[in-house]
Amino acid sequence: MILADKDNQSDLMKLVPAIKEAINEWQIISFSVPSDDEDLDSIKQQILEMHHDREGLLFEVNPKKLLMLIRLGFVKNYGLLKDDFEKKLTNKSCRVIARKMSANGLKHLQIDLSKQKGMGSTMYDKRATRQGNIILIADDDMFVRTTMKETLSFNAVVEEVDNGDEVKEKYISANPDILFLDIHMPGKNGLLLIDEILDIDTDAFIVMFSADAVKDNVLKAMSLGAVGFLVKPIKSNKIKEYLHQCITYNPIN
Repeated sequence: MILADKDNQSDLMKLVPAIKEAINEWQIISFSVPSDDEDLDSIKQQILEMHHDREGLLFEVNPKKLLMLIRLGFVKNYGLLKDDFEKKLTNKSCRVIARKMSANGLKHLQIDLSKQKGMGSTMYDKRATRQGNIILIADDDMFVRTTMKETLSFNAVVEEVDNGDEVKEKYISANPDILFLDIHMPGKNGLLLIDEILDIDTDAFIVMFSADAVKDNVLKAMSLGAVGFLVKPIKSNKIKEYLHQCITYNPIN
């Protein structure tokens, strides 16, 4: 594991061929602390010590966020991986997101590290510092939206859209902590929207859902950069699992 300079992409470029050769064995892990008062340096040292024998890079994106590329092999459950990281860190306020590496994820990572202060990082900063949570549900089924809203509105402002063509504009205006995105809607297909959302916000937390749980759809959604997939009818406990995983979502104390 190498501590890399986010302003110098030479370490990342050297690692790209190895990532592409075994992309299914690589992960992207984000570490975030809620305030500048938290000691990011101690978290950094713990991560480097825990994974000193692994292939990978660790970047300090800003004073509140670390980003790690690591080769852990095949991972079946990214929620459990996230929990394992959080349990091992002595700073219990640190929040973790674990994603499978993908060609798109690698591309967006390079974009994120190369830009100085684009819209994406600004959107993340606003989510991380604002009071309250915002969630966006994109689905043309009113029953699904109503049911999800009943589950989510106890601790968040819930925004809705029922057409794929409206998702991107609504995402920019609402800047949600989580986007629950249906695959099949009027207008633009949900899978096509993943890349568009990540182009404007590389930290977007996107959870796909569909009544059509075809394995190819699940794999494609994850490879494009979604953090998870829900099968309709959606169970409230599964929704709450993703609330727990989202770095910027603030649970009720």
